[in-house]
Amino acid sequence: MKGPILSLLVVSACGADARVDEGVIPQAPDSRDADGTDIRPVMTPSDAARPDAGPDLSRLDTAPVRDGRSDGQTSPTPDGGPATCRSAIAPGTLNRWPDDGTHIRIPYVTPDRARYTAAAWANVQKALDELRAESRVRFVPRDGERDYVSIEFDPALNHCQVYRRGGYQWCKLNGNYWQISLHELLHAIGLQHEHQRADRDQHVVIDIDRVKPDFRDAYDKMSRAANPIFRPYDFKSVMHYSPDMFSIDGRDVMLPNPDRYAAGEIVIKHISQKPGLSKGDKENIEALYPRTCP
Repeated sequence: MKGPILSLLVVSACGADARVDEGVIPQAPDSRDADGTDIRPVMTPSDAARPDAGPDLSRLDTAPVRDGRSDGQTSPTPDGGPATCRSAIAPGTLNRWPDDGTHIRIPYVTPDRARYTAAAWANVQKALDELRAESRVRFVPRDGERDYVSIEFDPALNHCQVYRRGGYQWCKLNGNYWQISLHELLHAIGLQHEHQRADRDQHVVIDIDRVKPDFRDAYDKMSRAANPIFRPYDFKSVMHYSPDMFSIDGRDVMLPNPDRYAAGEIVIKHISQKPGLSKGDKENIEALYPRTCP
């Protein structure tokens, strides 16, 4: 049932006649990391939103994040630091990007810069500028650093590897919407999906039977270790999925929990309608990278 909550939604990404089709990304020669880990994104939705359906959110990231990493890799390295500096991202300090106490520096390269239209690259740049203006995160041009993010163009995909992996790691951005580019860059920093928090059932109701089977992992709850909880649930987070994401028929699959919220009290907006980093997003970045870290 939609009810009055859904009547307040600003945009609907797709209707029953505007389905999102899945497609398997073919094996590429360089689709395995140096350690043999398969780094291919698993699935991607095609561009299927009709022109009058509002922003095309079929281009959001699609590969489910499992147990803290998009590719299932874990770090065995113990953190070893004081409690105030314990890596909230994963067990090892190598998962964090360099933090000098003032800025969190993430080296990056843009090998596909020429493939972006001016408008698309402006959206990627706006996401980078939002992080610079509203957080301590600085994506800086790579200058020989071993670990770096490669921002790469893919017309049918937005998906970034989660956390600092070590060496080369990709971040696929098509630049259609700057907020979605921001969502993906936050994955590279270490943030996970809001709706996958361990306490999410207190805040949202998910009709998993309405989610396309191949994408149900994207609605799995994650452990507190894999997706730490630092502050109240945040519907305004750019890391929160849109209500109809991966719906089998365009109808909403995720609603505010009616046992907790009155009808119309909460509106789950589409990511492309959000104004940028929420207060909770900023707090999450600071929690993942506490200033007391050495």
